[in-house]
Amino acid sequence: EQGVDRIVTDLPYGRTSSTHGRTRLELVSGLLSLAGAVLRRGGVAVFMHEGGLRVEDLVSEAGAKLIDQHEIRVHGGLTRVVRVVAFD
Repeated sequence: EQGVDRIVTDLPYGRTSSTHGRTRLELVSGLLSLAGAVLRRGGVAVFMHEGGLRVEDLVSEAGAKLIDQHEIRVHGGLTRVVRVVAFD
């Protein structure tokens, strides 16, 4: 079986790292689409993004299930969210 078991990434927020004109939701959607294509059955993707982003619908649409999430307050202007999603 080809593919990978895990994907872990910290998506750019568009502050110091460019999003190359894409919205943050487009980045998450693209990641989930790619993850669904390259992860083996039962694979997991872990990704971090800026707080305030509602990605639950994107996760469902990608055929994945949100299995865990954590918020990390970096400073007054930035909260990071770590999401763990599984693909069956």
